[in-house]
Amino acid sequence: MLNAANAVSVGRCALALVVVAMGFAGVGLSPWTAVLLVALIFLSDAVDGALARHFKTVSLLGSFLDIFADRTVEFAFFLFFFVSGVLPPWFLVAFYSRIVVTDCCRWSAFRAGKVPPSGIILRGAIGSLTLSPVSRAGYAGVKMILMAYIYVALTSGSGSPEGLVLSALLAITVVWSLARAFPIVQQYGIRWKWLLPSEILFPTGMPWRGQNMLLRLQIAFDISVISVLLLVLWNLRLA
Repeated sequence: MLNAANAVSVGRCALALVVVAMGFAGVGLSPWTAVLLVALIFLSDAVDGALARHFKTVSLLGSFLDIFADRTVEFAFFLFFFVSGVLPPWFLVAFYSRIVVTDCCRWSAFRAGKVPPSGIILRGAIGSLTLSPVSRAGYAGVKMILMAYIYVALTSGSGSPEGLVLSALLAITVVWSLARAFPIVQQYGIRWKWLLPSEILFPTGMPWRGQNMLLRLQIAFDISVISVLLLVLWNLRLA
């Protein structure tokens, strides 16, 4: 169902792809225009959730589209930055390793009947590292600053980002990302027997429909994104 919140999520994906395509095409932008475009993409991430709560249209599909949009935005910008020679491989490995680990934990917890497919449930003060509004907003803000800083440097003709500032932003982003993953790993862990392809694609008693299907599609999308990045890394290594 395409409601206002879901439309914003889809629009965020489309805008991110257009902005990154402009970067690949070498379209020159003023620094303020570049910052405004990146900020608009990230601020819309808060708008879709607010619209869903206001109009009481919160749904599993909406949650899936929100995560899908987040992954698309990250993938598009990081791919552009890496191909442009700005983003180091260690950052991509650290950033996407966290996604793989948390996806494995979430699937394992779901198969064990500990959480619904719509999301994780974290209790106690440690859970605030992942689920609190402060943690979520702060992490989104750090990513926005990182992406805006690099995008402005690449599209405004000001040259490559400064090494010290870039290194600090990359480190903060990775540390914050890993910190938000820690409560998930600590509470749920990974059960390797449920990570076999047969257990994800054709688990007993879990048909491909509804909530089960959306969770598997999210994991499949994450794996696809990481696979593409690995191929790019490999091809650039051979070039």
